Amino acid sequence: MARARCSDRRGLASYALVIMVALRGMDQLIGGEGKERVFRAQMLSLTSYLAGSIFLLLVGSLNPHGLEILLQGALAYGFGGTSAMAWMMQCLSRKKVSSIEPLIVTRSWPWIVVSLAIAVAYGLIFGPTIYVS
Repeated sequence: MARARCSDRRGLASYALVIMVALRGMDQLIGGEGKERVFRAQMLSLTSYLAGSIFLLLVGSLNPHGLEILLQGALAYGFGGTSAMAWMMQCLSRKKVSSIEPLIVTRSWPWIVVSLAIAVAYGLIFGPTIYVS
């Protein structure tokens, strides 16, 4: 029992460390000032969170083992395990003024096509799982 608690603490500490590193990285990317920079960071991370979580649900729906695996795996990991992306940008300072040019993300059709091809390949390979007799 003590071993599990120690492991839980390490997992929580690791999760917190990843959040801190991600916030520091985003802080260096977004530029701008005040609430506008936090809003921009929130939109970037929330878009990534929703796209990734929905993608995991779609891939998980290909699993032949049914709804139970979908709920325990894709739903828990997609919406639960990555949930920090939905809220962590609220921890950025609203008072900071950055000299960095604000990050502007534009649509790139070549990247969209490549991403979709990789997503489809991933889904077809890992979605159905490997049967073990």
